[in-house]
Amino acid sequence: MEGTPTASLSTVLLLQWLWIHVPPAGAGDPKCPPFASMPSVTPDDASFAAAFADGPAYTPKGKEDVKPAAVPFVPFKTPEDEDEDEDYDSDDDLPIMQAIQKRSYRAIALHELIHQANTAYASSTPAQFKGVSKYTKKHEALRSKMLESYINVVATSPQLPEYLRENATNPSDGINNAPRLLFVCGGVKDREKTRLASHSLFEWLMSWQAGGKNCARLQPSTTMTYLKTLLSVLKDDFDWRYELNKDFSFAGGLVPAVNTMFQENHRVYGSVYGTVPNRQIVQGVDSVQDVDLSVFDLNDPADLQIRVILSHSMHYGFRGANEHAMHRVDYLVEGVFPVGHELAGIPFMEIINMPDKTMKLTVNNTQLRKGTSARIPIFVEDPECPGMVFRRYKASLGPGQVRMYCKVASLSQRHKFHAMGMPDALYSPHEPLGKNTITKLIKAGAKRLGFDVAGHAFRRLFITSLVNAAGVSTEEALAASRHNSVAAQRPYQQRGSASEMAKFRALGLTRK
Repeated sequence: MEGTPTASLSTVLLLQWLWIHVPPAGAGDPKCPPFASMPSVTPDDASFAAAFADGPAYTPKGKEDVKPAAVPFVPFKTPEDEDEDEDYDSDDDLPIMQAIQKRSYRAIALHELIHQANTAYASSTPAQFKGVSKYTKKHEALRSKMLESYINVVATSPQLPEYLRENATNPSDGINNAPRLLFVCGGVKDREKTRLASHSLFEWLMSWQAGGKNCARLQPSTTMTYLKTLLSVLKDDFDWRYELNKDFSFAGGLVPAVNTMFQENHRVYGSVYGTVPNRQIVQGVDSVQDVDLSVFDLNDPADLQIRVILSHSMHYGFRGANEHAMHRVDYLVEGVFPVGHELAGIPFMEIINMPDKTMKLTVNNTQLRKGTSARIPIFVEDPECPGMVFRRYKASLGPGQVRMYCKVASLSQRHKFHAMGMPDALYSPHEPLGKNTITKLIKAGAKRLGFDVAGHAFRRLFITSLVNAAGVSTEEALAASRHNSVAAQRPYQQRGSASEMAKFRALGLTRK
């Protein structure tokens, strides 16, 4: 292509893709960076490269310090050009290579857009709400790991013909993309493509079946997480359109093969395979009342914070670290029990307006819960009662604090708070704790209580305490746990000596 202008072809296609799919500056989307207006050009127009010859070349994330070399612009081939290019041997190869080229740059553009959206989101929000979108670094790392391992399996599979195993590479850009199978299985589904995808996915799953210290095989839950993550990546990057249960449930397909694998592994490995791990259950206690939270010093800001976190799990039934991380100061308010209530005139601490994943109207949930169940009494004569601990914690928050849990303030910060007339403030208001930090605090607090459990175990103990207690109605237990049905609540109910003794009493099997 003598005389053709040079430019980074990936830059050209990236910018065109972004122009089509991302609104320009001023469109009102805070997650998308502004892009300049672009001329209307066609992929096979030689002016396509010239229009952007002076623009910045696309640089993959992590390679910013490497200056990319200029790549000659090569237009997409047309049937008339085929006889003049020895790289194309037949009419059948032409549409495949065009599709590969288009999907390759679509994948590059998508990953870069995700990275830019995360950066824009994190930098545009107020300091106390800094964060990232659902595509966190950890999630991106998992997606990359799954795709890389799948490519390795496909590239070395003895069951696939060499044509599908070899890398599909466009000679004009020099990018070594992926085995041709990944591109062939994308786009419109048909029977043969579905069978190819099903076979290769199961072969890949079998390569991941080395387990951990408790079991020689990967647990079913982890297996399915890996599989669904990979399908998500293939959908985004290679236009795979398969649905796991809908497309792979045919005889000999992926779904029945995985079911058979799970059942055979359970037969061989028994109770260590496919069961709820013990770390999710608080061993040795049957009720929240059996847990002694007084081991935490209320005069120590770090201890006070851990106690409040654990108490939210055991007295409000918080769902793991995520709800703790998103908890706000204005969600926790005080009130007084009304006349007619057994505790009339006594103050209470209540959680209001907190986002709840089950409090959404959908086609499957047409009625929302009513009533105020997320409240606990404040007995002012008992400084160790949860209500008084919450009141004490709220009084020690930093000035203007929005998130419920923030870092403990430094000594210099506390001097500043004192000068502002807030001598009791103990926490830095613009340094909220993330869910990973809160997870560590929950585990550390659990160890001090003598338990080796994660945060969700205390929610399970909270629900078990309610269902085992005489006089607590099913509706009260559902409202307190924020479940919409007994079926949803049932996995959280754990059997123990308290429930067993209640059964014995109901059957008259106690000492006379």
